[in-house]
Formats: sequence, C-alpha cells, structure tokens
Amino acid sequence: PARALRIPLEFYKGQNKPQVRWIEPNLLEITAKPGTFRAAEAGDTFLLRHYVYDLNGIDLRINRHLTLDNVTIASAPGMGILTAGAQHHWQLLNCRIVPPAGSKRPCSTTADAMHTTSSAGFFRMENCELGHSCDDTMNFHDLNGYAVRLDDRRVMATNLNYHPGDYFRKGDPIELCNADFSPTGFTAKAVSARRNGKRCEIEFAEKVPEGDNFIVLNRRFGTRNLIFRNNHIHDFPRGLLLSAEDVTIENNRFERGIASGIKLETGYTLQVWSEGYGVRNILIRNNRFDRVNPIGRYPNENSPDIYINSYLGTDPSLRKSTYPIIRDVWITGNEFIDSTGSPVYVCTADNVTVSGNRFVNRSELPVKSEARGAIGVSDSGTVQILNNVWESSLPGMKSGLLYDADTVKQPQFGGNTVK
Repeated sequence: PARALRIPLEFYKGQNKPQVRWIEPNLLEITAKPGTFRAAEAGDTFLLRHYVYDLNGIDLRINRHLTLDNVTIASAPGMGILTAGAQHHWQLLNCRIVPPAGSKRPCSTTADAMHTTSSAGFFRMENCELGHSCDDTMNFHDLNGYAVRLDDRRVMATNLNYHPGDYFRKGDPIELCNADFSPTGFTAKAVSARRNGKRCEIEFAEKVPEGDNFIVLNRRFGTRNLIFRNNHIHDFPRGLLLSAEDVTIENNRFERGIASGIKLETGYTLQVWSEGYGVRNILIRNNRFDRVNPIGRYPNENSPDIYINSYLGTDPSLRKSTYPIIRDVWITGNEFIDSTGSPVYVCTADNVTVSGNRFVNRSELPVKSEARGAIGVSDSGTVQILNNVWESSLPGMKSGLLYDADTVKQPQFGGNTVK
C-alpha cells in the first residue's frame, strides 16, 4: 500500500508467534493477538519475510586488511554482512547482495544488507550492487550509551540492548557528552566496566563531571575514513544510514526506495538502540537519487531524499538538539529525480553546503507534499544553498528554500536557477 504498514509476527524466534494453518495450497489462515490485522485492508499487497534476525551471510569481527572481491550473497535469513569490533582497513569490490538474476524471490536479506555496529574505520566499497533488502541497505555507525551519574567516579549506562557484552572494557578511553551530545571535555580510561544485562557500571580514576545524565562514547571505536563509490543501491526500505567521519559518497545510484536514500544521523533512545558518535566531514558528490522516497517517509522533516537529523530519547524524535552533532557536509553535483518532498533536509547541523545540484520534478506522485522540491532547514547553524538548478513542468512546484526562522539564522542562498 502507499501507506507504511507492518504486521510483525515472530520478528525474533518465538516472539509473538502466531498459529498458522494451511487451508488450501494458496490459502493460509493466521491467528494472532486481537487487533494484529486491524489496519490491513482487502486488496493490500504484502511482502512476507521471516527469520528476520537469524543467520547472517558473513560475519566480520576485528579483521584487518581484508578484501571481499566478486562475492555474491543471493539471500540470507538475517544480515547480509555484519561487521563488529575494532575492525579496520577492509573493502568490498565488485560484490552483490541481491536475489539471483531472473529470480522471483522478492528479497535478498530479511534484515540489513550491510550493518556495521562498530569499527575502527578505513573502509571502501566500490562497484557493488545492493538491492531488495528488507531493512537498511547499509548502516555504518558505532554504539553510544545513555548513562546516569552514580557518584564522583561512576556512571551507569542503562540502555545497552544491542551492545556486545564486551563493548565496554577496562582500559577503554571513554568520553562523556551531555545529553544533547555537546562535549563535557571529559575523556578518561575506564578503571572497571561491570556489565549486567543492558546495564554497565563504568568507573574512572578521575572525577566525573557534574550532571545527571550523559552520553557515553567508547573511543576504542571510531567508524571513519569511508569511501562509497560507483555502487548501485536499489529497491530498499532505507538506503545508506551513516554516523561516521571523513566519508566520501560519490558516483552512486540510489533508485526505487521507500525512504530516504541517505540518512546522516546520530542519536539515542532510552529503551531500544543508541547509535553514533556524530557525523563530520562528509562529501556527497555526483550521485543520482531516483524516486527514493515515494511514500513520503519522515513527513515531520519534509519527506526528504537526503535526511540530516539527530534523535533524542526516541527514534524519530521531534525533540531537537541545540548542539550541531552533524557538521561539515558538502552535497554537490547530484541529480534528484521526482522527490516526494525536500531533496535535502538539514537539521541539528552546522556548515552544510548544498551546491551545484539538479532537482528534476516532472511526474505526479501518489503522496502529496507541500514541501516538494524545496530544500528544508531547521535547528541548524550555517547552511549554504548555492548554484543549484530546479527543473519542473508541474504547476505549483516549489523551488528554493523552506526554513524555520526561529531556529535557523538566515541561510546563504544565491546563484540558483529555475527552469
């Protein structure tokens, strides 16, 4: 359907497991909790996936100087490639994570095609094809933690749901940020790290800053120095989710998604996941975004093709950080075809330049957005919109800039043209 609708049944093995009975070869009866199918309507078409987080195609952990060349993952009941630990200097060349050519199989991986929960950086992916994953095509980040202050020497991280048991170790350099990601200036080695389920008590020799709550970053990790070049990303729920530093994304094709092609984000939730140490020094150059968000995901942020934002407490979050945890981003020379809303939306960021891009909107779309075609900006510092070209034959199509004057100082806007 045009609306986003999920019916999760046994997402994890044994969780919310329904009763299933075959009535005829093509007729299945599913009995689940009351209300499970309330939103479904006759005529809806669904993609059925199962074993969502079961067996990954390839697990990589703490490898160094590793190349995967001409490797194909046709399907996996989980992640295609999962990377964790302080892995560094690895690359994917000429690889494919897609169903076999000519196959009627509707998906490749039941979860992310590629997922990096942590690394020590230095990764390259060139000339690869990733498509038909059932979750993120690519997600590169490290894991942060929300923590409460116990006393002058100890903090307690409280939401380590997806962190490996050894994510925090004795001797790790731990940085404490304020709850809006602004720096406290405190980084020290852990004297001890005592894990108990999703909680971890971390003790320091130095005095912990004053305050009730912190964001905990383990500087043993650092996903940075990444290159994504000449790849074809298509038929995805989300494209590239990125929380990293020193990244080049160039000459890629993002096509036929159902959410943003690229998300630059960092954030934490109090109950589920907490991802990222910030986003800095990103070049997005000479890529093509073709109908990547046709159902208008993230309407509160103008349903963008490139989504720049943070989340605090929940994901997504209407609560915005006043600290620009995302900064130094240059988006240039790209082509955006038939955006549902804003080609680029900028939030909780600073020093962002959108220049020399081409925005083409000539087709009617099923989802209507008043922001279609216009760059969106809120809760940000310096933003420059320069020398871009808008092309459209549709009446009422917006071009230019929509920004929140209460949270953004006057952006720089010049040299842009409309055809």
